[in-house]
Amino acid sequence: MQDIYIPDGTLWKRFGPLYIYIPPREYILALKMTAGRPKDLDDCAILLPKTAIQTIEQAQELLNTYILLEAQEERGEQIEKSLGILFSGNTGRGHEEKGKRS
Repeated sequence: MQDIYIPDGTLWKRFGPLYIYIPPREYILALKMTAGRPKDLDDCAILLPKTAIQTIEQAQELLNTYILLEAQEERGEQIEKSLGILFSGNTGRGHEEKGKRS
């Protein structure tokens, strides 16, 4: 069973018969918020300001777009933790700030 919706990418490079496509930033952000590993949260802190996502509600809408409900339920604890870290103070830089205090 597929846990995610995979969007069409944008052609980035072509090498003869090989076409390389890149997915939207928002798609990468949703996957990384779902995974929630420290390195993913570092990437999220970089990606987040490059998107229009400014609130935890907008982030949840993004997750709803790309991550199926069943997968969100299975990974609910990790997603909640990721959103809490990324949107602490609603700056999109919660993970960096938290890391400095530790």
